[in-house]
Amino acid sequence: MTKRTELQATVKKRGILNNTLFELIAFHNEGKGTYSLQDILSYCKGKRTEYPNTLENMIMAISENDFTIMEDGVNVNLIIKEIK
Repeated sequence: MTKRTELQATVKKRGILNNTLFELIAFHNEGKGTYSLQDILSYCKGKRTEYPNTLENMIMAISENDFTIMEDGVNVNLIIKEIK
């Protein structure tokens, strides 16, 4: 059995993806699904097609334990940390 991780979000700025990502994080933390930071990155890439104008300049950065999203390409909206 693999040890579950917890996802924690730090909100820096309002964003169009924040509420959806909060739902995904809660779903993961409740044990109803398993999402890695790479899964969340892929999800956000897909959302760019849904909001092409709003997310046109979106920048995302991922490391081993952190995922950062800047919807406008400049200001950090959200940092998601994976706690083991």
